[in-house]
Amino acid sequence: MKKKFFTSVLVLLLFAGCNSSEIEKPQDGNDKVVNAKIENASEFSSIAGVKLVVGDVSAGRYVVLTRGEWKDGGFTIELPKTVAPNQLLPFVNNNTLWPEISNFDMTPITVSNEDVKVVNVHFVGVDKDDNAVTVFVLLEIDEADEMNFDEAIFTYVDSDVTISGYTMIEGPANPRPGHGNHNWFTQTLTYSIEWEKGWNIWYSSRYRSTIDYTSTTTMQRSSTPVSGLKWYATLINWPIPF
Repeated sequence: MKKKFFTSVLVLLLFAGCNSSEIEKPQDGNDKVVNAKIENASEFSSIAGVKLVVGDVSAGRYVVLTRGEWKDGGFTIELPKTVAPNQLLPFVNNNTLWPEISNFDMTPITVSNEDVKVVNVHFVGVDKDDNAVTVFVLLEIDEADEMNFDEAIFTYVDSDVTISGYTMIEGPANPRPGHGNHNWFTQTLTYSIEWEKGWNIWYSSRYRSTIDYTSTTTMQRSSTPVSGLKWYATLINWPIPF
């Protein structure tokens, strides 16, 4: 179940991230450190190191921010203090970082600082030849429905911002000529995010249910921590250029 879903997660992650998220300050107090224990590390025996990367959409490649240590089925990586301005993208009207917004009317969403720029980062496992072999994700998947999940995303922002509000779309689902519109769907997207300048973790959640031919999907983007998430290594079916 998880392997099939991981490929879908990776598609969303590219060009848009232990038993819980462990982030701490190192002894010098300048930056933050991510410690992760990978649940399925034994499936990826070729991992030799970890890179923290951001996607460069215009160039079709990834920019490496820093490297981390891979040891005993997990990794430790120190987040850089800052991210270069040219690697950040505006939050407002950015369908690369937030692809689901393209299906919604953004009007009801309130952004306290519309000039804020952000970037989501990804943890990539590489082999001894520096080739990407996996992307690490921190999430929990509903075993009964693999399209229901909670996922933690690591983001850098250049200024404080709060994002709130919700929007909804609804309509017939896959109508067939001559058969009537028997199925109906509703999708609701809710934002409840508070970011401070620098590194932040936020949580993407998706829940879907179908009752009486009506499919209801609720998606939430929130800064409120979600418990029970675990780190996994995902499948990569194509090269990731650096």
